[in-house]
Order: sequence, then structure tokens, then C-alpha cells
Amino acid sequence: MKRAIIGVMILLLVVPLLGCFWRQENEPPKETKQINPDEEAANKEKVSITLYFGYKDEFLLAGEPRVIDAPINGRLETAVLKELIKGPSPENQTLSALIDPGLQVESVSESGEYLFVTLNNVFLESFRDVTTEEGKKKQQLAVYSIVNTMVELGGYSRVQLFVDIDGSGLGQRIKMSDAGFENTGDALLEPMGFTGGIVLNPKNTVAEFLKSYANKDYERMYDFIAGHDPSGDERPIEEEFLSGVVSFNSGIEEYAVMDYYMSPDGISCVAFMNFKVTKTNGTSQEMTDIPLILVREENIWKISYSSFKKVFQF
Repeated sequence: MKRAIIGVMILLLVVPLLGCFWRQENEPPKETKQINPDEEAANKEKVSITLYFGYKDEFLLAGEPRVIDAPINGRLETAVLKELIKGPSPENQTLSALIDPGLQVESVSESGEYLFVTLNNVFLESFRDVTTEEGKKKQQLAVYSIVNTMVELGGYSRVQLFVDIDGSGLGQRIKMSDAGFENTGDALLEPMGFTGGIVLNPKNTVAEFLKSYANKDYERMYDFIAGHDPSGDERPIEEEFLSGVVSFNSGIEEYAVMDYYMSPDGISCVAFMNFKVTKTNGTSQEMTDIPLILVREENIWKISYSSFKKVFQF
């Protein structure tokens, strides 16, 4: 009797174990999440940024909005710098690359409101033989484009650039003269903040437009007028415009842009300016708080042609 009871107890213990074993052998394997240590292969997220490039051959910067895939576990600043190095979008013919495509980001770190960016020696070598004023200006713009792009990300008010000169991986401060800034002697490049005076925002676009008008540089003035107008009043071809403006019987002087206001959709704005109109007969007239409409064309703020005609009675 005891042997029978023991046998039953053994069966009660073995049968569940066999069932568990059968289920384990026949159930599909559970997915296991692999951890990839490679930062470049990490999960990414879409991030909207603004990259600053050169505007034509001018000593000006213009922002190009772009959406990038930024690694969640990596530094956003590094991903943004790599996009900046790639240059402007091919379809935007008014923007120009300022940075050698061989430039590499060695490291990015921060301390408080300061961001520290270390670049490889291509940053210096690409401008080594530059001696012209235009070349020096482009080198300065390369510095400003990096700093402005980084500061606009938010979180840091100053950017200190270092260069890995000897390939050791350690960055060194460079002279201002090595960054295109002339007549600076042995002064080192200091941490820099956002430089807004050279960025083609609506206020600066109007200022450059007025400067061209005052200097009678009508070809340059033409470039700051949008080709397509929301009202349907299209800008004429350049030859027709120049022939008309040359015979125009007035000029301007003592101009200033006071302020501007953006539309809620961000595709148009109105700027307010003061200037003095001068007539060929020697008379002049003060104009104050005059509104001028601007629109975005290829991500560049430009003057509405219909607004230009109305304001200046062209």
C-alpha cells in the first residue's frame, strides 16, 4: 500500500514537470533586445534645427531650417555639426558652404553656459594659404556659422572653439589671426556668443536693401527683392528693373530699420523704417515708421516687390 502511495506521489510530481518541459520546447522563443554599443546605430529622433551658411559672396549668414535624425543617446551638438559640415541643401542656390567637408568633430563638452568644441586640424589647414581679404572674411564666417548654429540650439550662450593641431585628440586654443581676424596680433580666440548683425533676418535684410539703395548699387538691391510676390505682382527681369531704377528721380539717405513683426505662419513679416527721400531737384523729405513687407523665398527673407513699389513709388 505504501509503495502505491509513493508511486502516485512521484507521478504527481513528474507529470507537471514534463508538461512544463513540453511547453518550453514548443513555444516560440521570446524576443531578446540586443544592446548596440555603437552610438551611431542607436535609436534616433527627429529634431528641427537651423544651420547657418554663407549668403552668396556676401559677408552675411542665412539660416537653413532642417530636420535631422539625432541619436537619442548621443550629443545633439555633434550631430548638428556634422550636418553643418555637409553644407547647404543642393536646391538652395543662394547659400554657400563655408567649411571644408574634410573637417571632423573630435569632441564636444560643456561647463555651465559654455560649450567647448574641438575640431581637427583641417579647420586651419583649409585656410592656410588664404591671403586675400575675401578669403579672411570667409574664414571669419566659418567661425560665426559654427558659433551661431550651436548657440541657437539653446542651452549655451558661448562657444569656445579648439583645434587638435598635432593629432593627439587634445584641442588647443588658436589665435584670432588663424581664424581670419586681422590685426589681432597674438590674441587668442575667446568664447563667442551669437553674432546677429550678419544674419539675414528681416531687419538686416531691409538694412542691406536700404544700404544698396543709398549707394546706388541697384544690382545688389535687386537681389534683396523677392522674385515671387504673394499679390501676384512678379518682379521684372533684372535688365528691365535696372533700366527703370536708374531713371528713377529719387534716392534715399539717413536710413534706419526700427523694428519688425512676424506673421503667425512665419512666412511673411512687416518691417518699419525711417529714411530721407532725396529728389533730383535737391529737395528732401523725412519718412518715419514706414512699413515694408517681406516674404520668405528659399528660406531667405526678401522684400515684397509690390510693397517696394508702393513705398518708394517706383
